[in-house]
Amino acid sequence: MNDLAVVIKDSATRLAEISKKIPTRAVSISQTRSWMQCKRKWALQRIFPEDFSQEFFAVGKAVHKGLEDYYGGKPLAMALEEAEKELKISETQDFTNQWDLVKHMITGYINFNEKNHDYEIVATELEFELPLGYSLDELERMSEEEYKNVSKAKGVIDFIAVTTRDIVISEDVVIPKGEIIAGEYKTASRAGNIDYELDNQAALYLLVLSELLNMHVRYIVFNTLYKKMLKEPAILKNGDVSAQAIVTTQEIYGNTLISVYGSIEKAPEKCQALYHKLAGSDSSFFSRQYVHRSQEELNSISDTLLTIVPQLNKDYAEISADFNTTGKYNFGHCYPNPGRDCSTMCERRDQCIAMNKREELPAFNPFAVKLKIAEKESKE
Repeated sequence: MNDLAVVIKDSATRLAEISKKIPTRAVSISQTRSWMQCKRKWALQRIFPEDFSQEFFAVGKAVHKGLEDYYGGKPLAMALEEAEKELKISETQDFTNQWDLVKHMITGYINFNEKNHDYEIVATELEFELPLGYSLDELERMSEEEYKNVSKAKGVIDFIAVTTRDIVISEDVVIPKGEIIAGEYKTASRAGNIDYELDNQAALYLLVLSELLNMHVRYIVFNTLYKKMLKEPAILKNGDVSAQAIVTTQEIYGNTLISVYGSIEKAPEKCQALYHKLAGSDSSFFSRQYVHRSQEELNSISDTLLTIVPQLNKDYAEISADFNTTGKYNFGHCYPNPGRDCSTMCERRDQCIAMNKREELPAFNPFAVKLKIAEKESKE
């Protein structure tokens, strides 16, 4: 273990010990996001949590597990074995039918990362609860009574790394070699689902690392793995490589051309044309985006969380205050925040309407709204 990894481990242990003494409920960025968007949706998510055994969640967890283990030092075969186990959540929840996709995503990303060798990972899966508004030294001097007024944010940083070369972000921004950065993996069906530049998650992760290392950590890298299966080009009956467009990369297609014809230049013109058309095709399977946060931005997100988290926890306490005696949650003051996306995007719509009608809440179905829209469109 290198010196930086030791410092991170020791500081994280110190932070965890302090956090244990603070009785307030730690809140994630995703909770603050949904709370600000619509208090009722937030309340329903807290009391009736989503079923994370849905297929797309299982795929994401398996990919994260495989990358965590591999970059944490385990051999690839062992990392893949652990990832496959994640797909079988229980005796009744088995998503191993997605194993080929998960394996392709993990191994394909590892190859992508080696070709774009921007950094060396020194630590993985840093789980944290960050007391807000105080340094570690200040927190250690606090009394038990003072701890009751300290708010906490929580999360997990996928990895911490050190850049191995200068990374050009724009004409004006270059991340220097030797810079400490945070890192995050995301899985998505398509590009554009997340605006990383404006995501508060980036600020929180950098806030944590800055506190742990007692320095301004400025950059976080988001690695997105798209849920697409890489395909090998078909070999036709006459022995030629198919020039039909498929979901693949230039490297895979080029390697097939070399194995069949000896070189890319000796391949038929239509195959060469497809090869050149696939230039930059890695980005349709994997993408990498660096995000910068100034010290002023980190201070701003800390101030924002200091305002939001206590209010959010107050709402949570009021919702569940009488649950132990009545067996019921009080949603009375958590009103909806109707907007244009309510009927088309909110997976809690049916439950929300039932609450307005004072009816029994229906079982949560994350796909109910999408299914209704599909049925309506098919009738039209």
